[in-house]
Amino acid sequence: MSAPCTTLAAWLLAFAAGAAADSAPLALTQERQPEVVLRRQPLDPEAYPAPLREALLGLGAGRPSGLRAALQGQLGGGQLGGGDGVTLGSLDLLTLFIPQTGITESYLFYEPFTPTPPTPLLVHFHAANVSAYDLVFFTDFLDEAEARQWYVLAPFQLVPTAPVTNSYSSLPSQFHVEEVLLWALGAHPNIDLDRIYGYGFSMGGGNALNFAARHLDRARGTFAALVNHTGTLCLTDEYINALSPSVVQPVLEARFGGTPATARYSYQRSSVLDLDNSSELVLGGAHVGVNLAHVPLQSWVAVDDPQAHLVRQARRFYELMALVPGARHELFERPGNSHRWDTLDEFLVCEWFAAQSLTVPRRGELRVDRSAKFHALEVTVASTERLARLFHDARAERFSLTQTDNVVEVRVNAAEGGLDPARVPFEVLVDSAAGAPARVVITGFTRTPAGVTRDGASTTTGFVYDAGSQTLTVEESAAGTHLYRFF
Repeated sequence: MSAPCTTLAAWLLAFAAGAAADSAPLALTQERQPEVVLRRQPLDPEAYPAPLREALLGLGAGRPSGLRAALQGQLGGGQLGGGDGVTLGSLDLLTLFIPQTGITESYLFYEPFTPTPPTPLLVHFHAANVSAYDLVFFTDFLDEAEARQWYVLAPFQLVPTAPVTNSYSSLPSQFHVEEVLLWALGAHPNIDLDRIYGYGFSMGGGNALNFAARHLDRARGTFAALVNHTGTLCLTDEYINALSPSVVQPVLEARFGGTPATARYSYQRSSVLDLDNSSELVLGGAHVGVNLAHVPLQSWVAVDDPQAHLVRQARRFYELMALVPGARHELFERPGNSHRWDTLDEFLVCEWFAAQSLTVPRRGELRVDRSAKFHALEVTVASTERLARLFHDARAERFSLTQTDNVVEVRVNAAEGGLDPARVPFEVLVDSAAGAPARVVITGFTRTPAGVTRDGASTTTGFVYDAGSQTLTVEESAAGTHLYRFF
């Protein structure tokens, strides 16, 4: 790494001019290294489309970021002071081959020079029609991260077909974010798994929230707090009400294999909200956003943003989360009539982020689209052609799995899930919203039950205990609600 500059403005100016470019990839000592090409890249204004080129040169309409201020001969640095008071780290352009899509993801990664472990990580989700470079061109998040000595990850969220950065939370782009987040956690083990913060603007706001709602495994990176800035939270509503439907609709049809009428589930799975044709909440709809009940949330909008349907979506999301037990969502409606990053205050957002830490919930509703680990639960779904639904409640003396639909099995480790098998009796409650309940498997169940009752009557069926593996399995065959008690 080149010798660090002493101000963010000077460092970014050197970076933009190519003075920080190295000729060889930086070495990485972790198992994902063979797939990684890591190289400093100069920012060449002529390499980008006109709007980005103008922003890079300081001619755009947005507020000057540290980079643009540097190019204009002004001082940079975040509002916490930064500048001369902090020794600066490195901003790198990285690429990583993604086996699931067969293409290479690009992403920006900022590494602070003197991080104090465990160190927070900001994950930046860019808007449509630009790329991850909007982190540098249009926001002050890099300045705020530098002032706090936080890491920053900004995936391009590329997809195989043009326009390649307009991903709209499609599954290929989410594979890319998964992989680069895993890279960051593997290459930088001092990142604090309890302080990963996500935010995004416009398309990126929806991308941030949907990715967070679908990724709830702490070991693989999940979010402690989220900020949605006028995000695309419902893709069916975007299809109907976008300002330029002739431009947006072909992109969405390419991403999701058809229109909302012919491929509705694909749109729902990559959305946060399920809205009807009048932009109202669908009662009992496919609201993936309910998975975020445990995550502190903020939404920022300009009241007169020309993308009025996105303002409406933020309000509908606020209405939805008000109905979800335990959810914490703040909606900030600011004066303004523009659709750009300026509506949001990066300093206030980062101050708020700094006060948040991950809390893994023991109870709540989940709507999931695949077999995977969500919180402490390993969920196996029956079909990936529709959302699976379940409610869980893990207490020391009881595990409840209720209102299940499209769920085959839920597996939980007793210690990780907060269960205490030593409690006598230990209870398992099951019921279903659609036929027979799902199978419940509790590993780490450290005692052999002396007796078992089902709905108050002694039973020897409906459960299996394997003393060798210390695994308790409850598989109820009848519909309805049933309570097993293990003495």
